[in-house]
Amino acid sequence: GTPIGSWQPIKNISNPKVKEVAKFAVSEYNKQAQGKSSDPKLVLDSVVRGELQVIHGLKYKLVLSAKNEPSVSNPTSTATSDKYEAVVWDLFWQHLKKLISFQLLSEVN
Repeated sequence: GTPIGSWQPIKNISNPKVKEVAKFAVSEYNKQAQGKSSDPKLVLDSVVRGELQVIHGLKYKLVLSAKNEPSVSNPTSTATSDKYEAVVWDLFWQHLKKLISFQLLSEVN
């Protein structure tokens, strides 16, 4: 068994549930970023890797590859993808997800 509260690697990152959580994280980030800057929205490319923590609900820590969507002012943007770490808390029995953090990862790690 998995000890409760410890982070465990997600073995199947192409699982539809993992993709759903990743899309939620990017969507929430875009909502929170609106009004703070004129940055174009992020678009999810893929889930690079992830970990799962079983606590009161499930906590996903996902490393995502995402890039800026071409904007009206820059429609031919060929933005390169960056890696972000998103932490999402999923209270699945309440159909409630909460974005805990979303940050750009430096290329060091």
